[in-house]
Amino acid sequence: MEHNIINVAIYGFKNLTTPPKAADSSIMFSVHDSIEQLQQFNEKNQPCFLVVPCKKVKKLQKRFDNFEDTLKIIIVKNGEKLIEMMDNSQLDKYMKAPFDAKKIEKYLMKIYQKDSYFVIDDEDTQSLKSRLDIQRRELQSSTALLESYKKAVDAGTILSKTDTKGVITYVNEQFCKISGYTKEELIGKPHNIIRHPDNPPSIFKQMWDRIQSKQIWHGEVKNRTKNGGHYWVDATVVPILNENNEIIEYVALRHNITEVMDYKELLEQRVKEKTKEITKNIKLLQEYKNAVDASSIMSKTDTKGRITFVNDEFCKVAKYSKEELIGKPHNIVRHPDMPKEAFKQMWDTILDKQIWTGVVKNRAKDGTAYWVHATIVPILDDRNNIVEFVGIRQDITELMSYRQELEKKVQEELEKNREKDVMLQQQSAQAAIGEMVNSIAHQWRQPINSISLEATNIILDAQMQEGFDTIEESASTISYLTKTMSQTITDFMEFSNPDRTEERFFAAEMFDSIQKMLESQLFSKNIAFVNNCDTGLQLYTYKNDLKQVVINLVNNAKDAFVKHNIEGKDKQIVIRVKEDAINVAITIEDNAGGIPEEYKEKIFDPYFTTKNPGEGTGLGLYISKKIVNDQLMGELYYTSSGEGTRFTIDIPKRCTI
Repeated sequence: MEHNIINVAIYGFKNLTTPPKAADSSIMFSVHDSIEQLQQFNEKNQPCFLVVPCKKVKKLQKRFDNFEDTLKIIIVKNGEKLIEMMDNSQLDKYMKAPFDAKKIEKYLMKIYQKDSYFVIDDEDTQSLKSRLDIQRRELQSSTALLESYKKAVDAGTILSKTDTKGVITYVNEQFCKISGYTKEELIGKPHNIIRHPDNPPSIFKQMWDRIQSKQIWHGEVKNRTKNGGHYWVDATVVPILNENNEIIEYVALRHNITEVMDYKELLEQRVKEKTKEITKNIKLLQEYKNAVDASSIMSKTDTKGRITFVNDEFCKVAKYSKEELIGKPHNIVRHPDMPKEAFKQMWDTILDKQIWTGVVKNRAKDGTAYWVHATIVPILDDRNNIVEFVGIRQDITELMSYRQELEKKVQEELEKNREKDVMLQQQSAQAAIGEMVNSIAHQWRQPINSISLEATNIILDAQMQEGFDTIEESASTISYLTKTMSQTITDFMEFSNPDRTEERFFAAEMFDSIQKMLESQLFSKNIAFVNNCDTGLQLYTYKNDLKQVVINLVNNAKDAFVKHNIEGKDKQIVIRVKEDAINVAITIEDNAGGIPEEYKEKIFDPYFTTKNPGEGTGLGLYISKKIVNDQLMGELYYTSSGEGTRFTIDIPKRCTI
């Protein structure tokens, strides 16, 4: 008998443009991209197998002549579609997606034997008989394959069937396994035997409305096990129709998604809790914003310095209305006493995308002057471009007036006596007061800087709606620094009080307060403050006098790091306290490079300084030594090397308990 070619026409696969090449020369694959082309090929090449995806079947049924009589291999991807096509008798042969030419070739070779293959001729009874035989064998193969698919579905799917009233007529082993019921306990029972009370009734109404209208329903359902537990399934319920298009039963296929849904519930709970926390933080953030807005002088300008926003505090101090300020250049409040160089340095800094801080003298609308400590922050977009500037200021007019008043009084006292010794004494007094005033300003400047930066952080967080977990920390820092500033004035008044008395205190606590007071300034210079004092050691002496000496020594160490440009190693200022039989020794040690040999004999002399003009009076160490000698009844001395300097404050043992 003559061997003939088995023609396989492929249609409807988007990614398939080149016909596959069969291993067997009796099989010829061809790819068609139009129904008309497919129709012509089918008419010329008989017999012909047609390979199409299931989603193209309905379209071909409408437009392809003799489609029902054509031998077909349907590529099925969706289990629901498979059941639907089986029910509607649309399958000759089906295969599981994706398209696989080798599997099709293998299938065809099972059907056709080379020594018994004939061209089908409608007028040839033998050929027709062969065609029917082919279809019979194909049906047998399809039935066997369908059984295999059934086993596969049964093994990996939770399967059940119910009658039209929802009474269970069949369950598979997977159903029993997950629900905890036996088949005998389930067959004949309504399907709601496993319904969980957490499910809203609306979900089942929607399901019944859909399947009773002969449509497939799909959804996620929470079920209850026999022992009261729960499990989640991704369910598909399919109405099964008879030849009269009447519903005779329902088939439900489910997959266990308990782990996913439990995790989803956990996430939803966490989101709910987080949302509640965010709402609380937003309210708290607004309170902090209100507090900052009420206590700080705030403004915003565009990149050219034009005012775009001012708060009420700004208007109150500057004595302008918002309408008079918005749109105007910020120099509307500039005082003529301020040097131009100061503003040039400010603009150079902020245009370089750095934060600028400084003290500025401004002029109000009525011509009066006021002083502010200002922090200017450049605001950047996601491309690191400057979009605006935010200015936060604190009114320090009272402090500056107080300083000017003190300086005036000192000057008046100096003019009363011109004798050399008296003059030196008066100059020392002036220097002492000046040092104390500078100390106040110095000690206030850093907390003010810190308050400004913390306030800026809160404002930026508010604008970007993030960073809620740092708000409480920023607020605590602001609270602590304001208390420190208040304590500075108290300490100054006590230091100036001739009737002050000795007091008992823990040394470690005093060093901790000094550390907190100076930590921002030291941090900005990358200097570590190490407090190795025994927490149980108590001192009985003039606390504020000792505190001023330690602050002066720590500041000197900090300035030494800057002056010597120390980089590339760990910079430290270390505090240690040791006791012996006679004295208590407090050491302040740095690794800032030490004191040059030519200065070692002069550092306690009045008016001696290694700093640049205007940066120091030369009386800091002189006054510190006098305080230790005269008030604390001790000694202040030092040792120095190429590595660093150690100052030691020796206090007699009788001053401790």
